[in-house]
Amino acid sequence: MTAQETDTDEGMVTGNLAITTDYVARGFSQTDRDPAIQGGLDWIMKAGSITPYLGTWASSVDGKRALGVPGAHAELDIYGGLIIPLFGVDFDVGLLGYLYPGANAEGFNPNYLEYKVAGTYTALEMLAVTPSYSYSSNYFGLGYASHYVNLDFAVAPPDLPLGLTFHGSVGRSVFSSDYAVDYTDYAVGASIEVEGFSLSVSYTDTNLNEDSCAKLCGKRVVGKIQYDF
Repeated sequence: MTAQETDTDEGMVTGNLAITTDYVARGFSQTDRDPAIQGGLDWIMKAGSITPYLGTWASSVDGKRALGVPGAHAELDIYGGLIIPLFGVDFDVGLLGYLYPGANAEGFNPNYLEYKVAGTYTALEMLAVTPSYSYSSNYFGLGYASHYVNLDFAVAPPDLPLGLTFHGSVGRSVFSSDYAVDYTDYAVGASIEVEGFSLSVSYTDTNLNEDSCAKLCGKRVVGKIQYDF
């Protein structure tokens, strides 16, 4: 929520639009390694020290080839939660709904809910570290649970041009089914800010064999241009 803000008595509204060379989520391409158009809106409000928020975000996807869900050409996320500062950490407790309009999956409904808890610690005004845990009891509508543990970091050294920021993450997906393979994903990259635009490039990969996932989980470099408003 770092966009330019529309401030009202009811809170602040931010938005973003982006184009990316590949939509990668937890190490897997959601577009069969093709570009994606993305955008979102967020509403936040101060309620004492607690910050409630609501938002929605959408991206184009390749439902048939990347997700195994014919008819799904978009992912729509709806989410809400509370940001609670405590002991120098900004805790984030939220609920996310993943929707795939037009999905025509045989035998299951890919829409599902996921609970999230995270905490962001900022040090020296240049380092942010965010561990998080997400849980779904019916991952992708497949009837089994998923657990996702992630560690994000961002480093913005002072006095560097264009707000140069280095970022990275490592995550672990664990499933409650013998038919789903647990795996680790990771990414490193950098971003700059130019006239309201954020330009980023990331390298992402998993510990899975590319041949086991039709190359959807393999190493790749992803570029992204985002405009915040």
